[in-house]
This record gives sequence, structure tokens and C-alpha cells, in this order.
Amino acid sequence: MVVDPGFGFGKTPGQNLELVRRLGELDGIGRPLLLGASRKSTIGLVLGGAPPEMRLEGTLALCVLAVAAGAEIVRVHDVAEVRRGLRVADAVLREIPEAVRSARAPGPPDERQPNRVRLGLDRARVHIGHRGRALACLRAGLVAAGIRVESASGEILTRPVGVIAQGDFHNQVLLARSPEPWPAERWLDVCLGAEVGCGRRPTYRWGPRRADADLILLGRHGEVVSAGSPTVPHPELPDRPFWHRLIAEIDPAVAAACLRWGGGRRAGG
Repeated sequence: MVVDPGFGFGKTPGQNLELVRRLGELDGIGRPLLLGASRKSTIGLVLGGAPPEMRLEGTLALCVLAVAAGAEIVRVHDVAEVRRGLRVADAVLREIPEAVRSARAPGPPDERQPNRVRLGLDRARVHIGHRGRALACLRAGLVAAGIRVESASGEILTRPVGVIAQGDFHNQVLLARSPEPWPAERWLDVCLGAEVGCGRRPTYRWGPRRADADLILLGRHGEVVSAGSPTVPHPELPDRPFWHRLIAEIDPAVAAACLRWGGGRRAGG
């Protein structure tokens, strides 16, 4: 046998709310308490005339209050949703689950997963090369992939490396942010996608490229290290002093990262 005080039966909306407020006074009867308030019109009135299908949150609120007052049973339409809500209420009011009790508190981000790329992967320096139109195309491609460009360096021309029988390269460095932490591999995929979208096709090493996007440094301060594919910091950073100058233009604080990775020894000034 259970005790159901009859929410919604022979009572005004105000009396229904008073019933829930004083439900704990029935806890001493010695029988399990039941509340059946799911989708009732009182909830609709409180919510400004919400129809039955929009009364889930109100139903859940009354169920949590009932459990806090000692109710053992609730009668509801949205069983799965209310069950999840009451599991949280039970964890607070009655017994903390063992899995929660034994869970350790997280440490500072750099201590929890010091070797995980995602810890600092909210910012990247991306080198963009070859001609002004290609630069604009690459910037648009990166933005279309969800990247936010925070600042951009000036554009400079440099002589080609390796195969020198080609025109100068047009270079720029961007300070960019992803919508959420990305691993280095995701950044590489986005850069390659922007390149292909701007007409880049496979060629030989050091060959002419219509568009090129290189990942130089990752992390808020350029601190992320990845030895996989791609390698970050960019393995050619020490040999490209123009990158150091362009990085210093848009992010002076991270210019020290170039020195940390050995680039400053050959930057020349």
C-alpha cells in the first residue's frame, strides 16, 4: 500500500503547489509516498500556459522536490528523462554513487595530461605561401573550416628554397583559433583542405605550389610538441628567419618560442 495525496484531484492549482511544499509532513505515516504530477495543468499555469508536451521541466522540478520531501514513487509520462534527473537528485539527497565518490579531483590542465596535444590546442600559427590571391583564398578556406583568424602579419616576398628556378614566394603568418581544442592531425587536415580548395595539386619536393599552408607552432604560447605527422613545432622553423619576424609582428609573446626551438640562433635579425 502506498500513500498518494492526489495532486490535481479536487484541489486548486495553489493547493496542488502547497501539497508539494508540505509533502514531507506525510513522511511519518509509515507508507511509501507517491506523487503523480506529470504534465498536470498546474504546471502549465505556472509556465504561462505551456501545453502538456512542454511541461517536462516542470514535471521534473516537482519530482525532485517530492523526492527531497521523502517520496519513494513518482508517476510520469517521460520515464527516461525523469529517471536521469532523479538519479542526480538521489546522488545529492540520499547516497553518492561509488563511482562518483571514488573519482579523483582533476588537477591543473598542465598536470592532468601534460603530453596530450589537446591541452593547449586552441591557437595555431599558420604560414601561408605564394601570391596575394592565394593568400586570400587560403584565409577564406581556413575561416570556412571554422577557424577564427585573430590577427595577420604583413605579407613579404622570399626567394624559393630547393628548386630556385621559380618565382618568389608570398608569405604571411596568421594567429588563428579553432572552435574547440584540436589535435595537430586535425589542424593538418584543415590546412590540406584549404590548400586543395585553392588549387594545390601534388608535385615534387620544393616544386611550385599554387597554395601552401604550414603549421608552425601550436598552443597558447607555442608550447605544444608533436613528433608525429605533422611535426610541431615545424621542423623547418630554425631555417626560416622570415617566419620568426612575421610571428613577432602579430604575437611578440610567442616569438620566444622560436628561440626555444633553436630558430633564433639563425634568425639573423
